[in-house]
Amino acid sequence: MYRPLSGNISDAKTLPWLMSLFDDLTDHPIQLVLDRGFYKAENVLLMCQENITFIQGAKCSVKYVKEALSQLAPTMERHTHYDAATNLYAQKLSINQVFKASASSGYPVTLHAYLDSERAAEERIRFHQQLQRWEEELKTNQLKEANQTAYKRYFKVSKDRLVEVKEEAVEEKLAYMGYFVLLSNSRMTSAQVLSHYRDKDQVEKAFMNLKDRLNMRRLRMSSERGLEGKLFVQYLALILVSELKHRMEQANLFKDYTLDEVLEAFNRVEYFIHPSFGMTIGEILQKPEKLYEQFNLKIPPR
Repeated sequence: MYRPLSGNISDAKTLPWLMSLFDDLTDHPIQLVLDRGFYKAENVLLMCQENITFIQGAKCSVKYVKEALSQLAPTMERHTHYDAATNLYAQKLSINQVFKASASSGYPVTLHAYLDSERAAEERIRFHQQLQRWEEELKTNQLKEANQTAYKRYFKVSKDRLVEVKEEAVEEKLAYMGYFVLLSNSRMTSAQVLSHYRDKDQVEKAFMNLKDRLNMRRLRMSSERGLEGKLFVQYLALILVSELKHRMEQANLFKDYTLDEVLEAFNRVEYFIHPSFGMTIGEILQKPEKLYEQFNLKIPPR
């Protein structure tokens, strides 16, 4: 299902409404995979109370997340926590007491922490470069309105314009670079949780590419009915992309192709209406023809 929403409504506010519809949608178990935009402690608690399995992105700035990362960080880069397949370090920590089921017990939620050490190094360099620019702006009194929060957070400025870096604030910022966190109440390993979460990203990326191909980024329409029609086409496209990904997994095709490559290949197969012969298909190139065979699909007659 889908629902048009005003652009000023945050993702996090839509989750309770969505969950209210689940009883009518399916008799099968539901697993929600949500990015950080949906995160609210109240939403996580609601999913626990409704016994819905979830994978939820969380911000590293949240208090209990920072406390968990501080506990995990000293041992994060041990070899036993490294996964060569993802080039990430990963650990998990039970945070049952964060989301209370009662005064004395909590829901079984696990925090999965991941460290991308290469990204951390890049982020630290960029941050130090940015710090130097902010410091220079303060010293030369060439202040920018957009940087006011950063000036206050990372610098002390004396009455005679001496600029001093707040090292403690800088260290706190550096400490969480390269980390990202997923919350889940499933029994999956950290690697499995990450795999499921990235499945969402893969479909979303392919869907965004589809929006480019179909000129769907521009939603301004002359009528409400036209807007609804365009959104419906987008919804159908997302279903097709999800089904294509599922079939690629079944046929073990991800070892040879990305989802985007398959979409691009099929995008070259064209149907058109001939005035004499009716609907017909154009020439099928070698790559799409091979994909038809790998998907065990009948090649359309020409």
